[in-house]
Amino acid sequence: MTESIKTLIELGYSKKDAEEIIKAYPLTNLKDETLKENIKTNYKLLMNLGYTNEEVIKMTKMFPALYSYSEDNITNRIDFLIKLGYSKDEVIKMTKTFPALYSLSEEHITKKLEFLISLGYSKEEVIKMTKTFPALYGYSEENIREKIEYYKNKNLEFIVIDDTKQLMQSLKKTKARYNYLIEEKMLSLDESNYKKLFMGEKKLQKTYGVSTDVLIKMYGLDPQIK
Repeated sequence: MTESIKTLIELGYSKKDAEEIIKAYPLTNLKDETLKENIKTNYKLLMNLGYTNEEVIKMTKMFPALYSYSEDNITNRIDFLIKLGYSKDEVIKMTKTFPALYSLSEEHITKKLEFLISLGYSKEEVIKMTKTFPALYGYSEENIREKIEYYKNKNLEFIVIDDTKQLMQSLKKTKARYNYLIEEKMLSLDESNYKKLFMGEKKLQKTYGVSTDVLIKMYGLDPQIK
């Protein structure tokens, strides 16, 4: 057992999780002694920033590369996001669910923010949207544009601002469900019932007796749609 694995186990990781983490790129490029010190240093830094032990473990299981960064990489990203308009507490909360935010360059984040503004949203609205769904910074412009245009065309743009996390659902799934609810169930979707578009698969099947896969085939949707 390597020293870095021992260190992770001491911090509360299972042996299996520790082994998976050190296999991740770019940790595989580090010497064991260097990785061990990185783990200790970054774990302590993250705890001092306000994350709990459980949150650090969850974040680094999702994004092991966090243990390859220097302290400056992490603190500079926090400072940059604060300058953009987020509070420190908001940045900490955002990175709990999307730790890969630490990997995105200032240029990438700025460009994505400007792109969202170019679609007609104010900076304040973009801040609100990305606080709710920070992974939006990791989506391609094409993916974002297609989803926003679709919701606009269906008079459901409020979803983009008020329930941004729903943008994680594939457009293919959304289109299939929308067509079914409108055409077969004769519903008119608005703020009061739009969440029917995003219900869990089990609930969908229990409620309507049909699966999303069947709906996708039913409406002949392009399998390439993300």
